[in-house]
Amino acid sequence: MKFEDLVREHDKSRMLDLILSSPLEFVEYFEKYGEIELPPSVAGVKMPSEWRNVAVLGMGGSAIVGDVLRSYLLDRGDTPVEVVRDLRVPAHVGKGTLLIAVSYSGNTMETLRAVMEGLRRGAYLVAVTSGGLLSQLAAGVGAATYKLPPGRPSRTALPP
Repeated sequence: MKFEDLVREHDKSRMLDLILSSPLEFVEYFEKYGEIELPPSVAGVKMPSEWRNVAVLGMGGSAIVGDVLRSYLLDRGDTPVEVVRDLRVPAHVGKGTLLIAVSYSGNTMETLRAVMEGLRRGAYLVAVTSGGLLSQLAAGVGAATYKLPPGRPSRTALPP
């Protein structure tokens, strides 16, 4: 049996195709979102001239985005990046924090609760989602939203 036949037989969710197409998708995302402008304020919080820290909120496969960002920035900058896989945010999250909320469905309760807590403390929100309540919440407070492609496993839907 050929390798392609084995893959087709056992990879019903097309995971291999999705993984192999990722580099091309990154190029597409960078072209689409590379120059996106962030709003001057979100929920009444002005965008700071410098970020004190970055907190990426996400559960399960959605948190992988934070891991990728943290690894990428580890030796490229001095702004601390942390991945929060919880419904609570650390005590230091607040003014000067870039809060990146990632939920493929947009309906992950833990992420939504963490977003609300971060906003209450004065953090600046950017949402990454394919829709759902997170998209509505972001629109309601005037936050920038990166739209993920719908109809795929969340662990393969990495944003730019």
